[in-house]
Amino acid sequence: ARVMGMLALLVRPRQPVSAVMYVDADVWFSNSAHAKGYAAPEELLSLAPSASLFGNGNHYRRPNGVFLNSGILLLRNTPWAKRFLALWWRTRCGWADQTALWALLFAGWADATGGRFSYQPARLGNLRSTLKYAQRQLQHELGRDGTFPSSGWPYRADSFAKSGALRRPLEMPHVLLLPSASTTIPGAGTRGGGGGEQPRVLPSLASNSDPAGWGLCCHTKARARDPDGRCSGFDICSNGKCNLSSWSRIP
Repeated sequence: ARVMGMLALLVRPRQPVSAVMYVDADVWFSNSAHAKGYAAPEELLSLAPSASLFGNGNHYRRPNGVFLNSGILLLRNTPWAKRFLALWWRTRCGWADQTALWALLFAGWADATGGRFSYQPARLGNLRSTLKYAQRQLQHELGRDGTFPSSGWPYRADSFAKSGALRRPLEMPHVLLLPSASTTIPGAGTRGGGGGEQPRVLPSLASNSDPAGWGLCCHTKARARDPDGRCSGFDICSNGKCNLSSWSRIP
């Protein structure tokens, strides 16, 4: 249903939108996201003007990493995004549609690189096998010279931590993979006293691995806490976030 919902928003003829944001039912906006002057989700789109899909992986340790968590996604309204959503809907199978998402990304990257990005489609057949294979294969292919053309956020030898978590944004064909950490854009903020622009710091899309920083969203169920303790389900309605009368009117 989420795939068709996003696609419906992108193709509706009246009141077209430039981008959509999808969040799972167990995702909620952090207290920091409601603070005055805090970055809005759409500001993350400026990190990669040519990308259509934005998402982040899991920052906490797991036996098998997730390079793109489908629970929080940003989609720019582009022809590529519409085709991708239509293909995602068509190829999904069973309750875990994440496998179709990751398989489509791998197929798209293989096509965009003329086959230099290689993978075994049979290893992406179900959620369990995909979790064991996808993250490791992605890192393996990125580590090979010449697999991907250079971009605004290229792969580096230290792009991934030992846990498999991204340390900085990573631009792939049509996709920007975001870290669970803040991203600094040089000279993109307010003007400083010396006349030059100060760096703009954008928060992570999901819960932040940095103890000193917060992300825009928490992907944590009620009465639960994420492994690093950055997000607690007991904070879902803190600071009046569930009191709709305190919100400004949404146009």
